Amino acid sequence: MRGYAGYIAPDSARSQKTAYYSSRATGTALNLELDLTRMVRLIPARIYKYFGANTYLFYDIGFIQTNRLSENTFFSGPWIDSGIGCTLTIKKWWRLDGFKPLTIRFDVPLYLNRPPAVQDKWKFRWIIGVNRVF
Repeated sequence: MRGYAGYIAPDSARSQKTAYYSSRATGTALNLELDLTRMVRLIPARIYKYFGANTYLFYDIGFIQTNRLSENTFFSGPWIDSGIGCTLTIKKWWRLDGFKPLTIRFDVPLYLNRPPAVQDKWKFRWIIGVNRVF
């Protein structure tokens, strides 16, 4: 759930108490990406041997456990984000060819269906990551 990274994400829909989902133990998510690399090229052909780049649209939907561990299991309603992203992959490390490729991700989740606090659903947000986590 790229759009909710770093947020506490409070929710009080189930009861009057606020549940802080960042500390829950269980959840599930579906992450979809539509590759746009053939339409949007970021790396010139002469350095493609050393670097690679991809561009994509993404859509994430997830459900988070909202109860305490001692209570019956109850999941939240859907948390959805969508946006655009790109990756830069360092394929070769010049003389240090023994290293595995390193991928740096830059994701811009533009839409959140449940923005924290009173923020807009459509807003510029960003997150940087290393390699793919899913």
